[in-house]
Amino acid sequence: LALRNHLLSLKIREKAKDEYGKGNSNDNIAQIYASKHDFPNAVKYFEASLKVFEEMKEESRIALSSGNVGSQFYMMANYQAALKNFYKAQKAYKATKNPSGEIWTYSLIANIYSESGDYERALENYRKGLEINKKLGEWWQTVDSYTLIGRTYMMAGNYSEALNYLRKAKAISVKMQEPQRIMIADYFIADIHRRQEINEQALKEFMNVYQMAVEQNSKQWKAASSERIGRLYVEQKNFGEAKKWLLIGLELNLEMSSQRDLSENYHILSEVNQHLGAYKDAYENYKLYVKYRDEVQKNDASKLAMQYEFKKKEAQAKAEQEKKDALTAKEIRNKRWQRNAAIIGLILMTLLVVSLLYLFRLRNKKLAAEKQNSQSRAQLKSPANRSSTLMVQ
Repeated sequence: LALRNHLLSLKIREKAKDEYGKGNSNDNIAQIYASKHDFPNAVKYFEASLKVFEEMKEESRIALSSGNVGSQFYMMANYQAALKNFYKAQKAYKATKNPSGEIWTYSLIANIYSESGDYERALENYRKGLEINKKLGEWWQTVDSYTLIGRTYMMAGNYSEALNYLRKAKAISVKMQEPQRIMIADYFIADIHRRQEINEQALKEFMNVYQMAVEQNSKQWKAASSERIGRLYVEQKNFGEAKKWLLIGLELNLEMSSQRDLSENYHILSEVNQHLGAYKDAYENYKLYVKYRDEVQKNDASKLAMQYEFKKKEAQAKAEQEKKDALTAKEIRNKRWQRNAAIIGLILMTLLVVSLLYLFRLRNKKLAAEKQNSQSRAQLKSPANRSSTLMVQ
């Protein structure tokens, strides 16, 4: 019903040429599809929303829409498209001075690096977000950062550090009575125990996570926990139970179009069916595993190319900045030289003017003296001015 209403609202706003309203309607529709884990349709409407706000130059909405587009691509394992949108979102959040948005994008970018095995760079981005949040004091962002840092340490094989961060995340979530974040922390704690081969404890913990996911109607965490439960039953060689749980996860991942998870689902399901003697099913599962594996590997290849391009762009950006810095230094030197030249020129001009005035005054004095001498000589020659020599005898 909500989806139908928003679709109707979109048509009305399009007819009324209400651009901002169109952007909002597209965003609302995308949010509904995202909540249903229908990522392809979520991307479609988030991109439509982004296009509207880009045309309107609404930086704050460009930031949000870009991050949302990237998040859907991330869930679909299209990391190249995801990262492109995450960087766009981060740039817009910085431009609008939105620290919460910056924290979010640091986490989103770190997720990509974590998936690609670049754990050092992932942790670097998570910590940047955590550092910003120290000034904000938002508990939920602290929890999310702790959870993601814990997950990264887990993937890197540092289980003690991973458990340290995940337990801190869970403690805050329990205090704030936030069930979804408790569930997520519990999932990764269970996965660490699975990796440490503490299987009985891990199985019990994943069962608990699955129940929480059912209560919260979280398709993503139902799929993830049921797949882990299936794997643990395989370890126990209980293939009947393993197949039941793996099929639950498979159905959910098909709905979400999660290629990487589908690849893993079909692979282990093929092995389970082989153990159960269902060879035809095992063969069909294996073919689908190869199909999704190839899609994931293709994306991984593009991810490697993307990493190369980013390193190349970073080097170019550094070179351009150095060039700008060099030009700036040159401009400063030129301006300093021009300023000094102007000062020297002014001094020289002043000296020239003073010299000319001095010479002009000197010339005038000389002319006045010559004129006076000339008049004196003329008076001496005049008869009226001659002395009589007869009087002096």
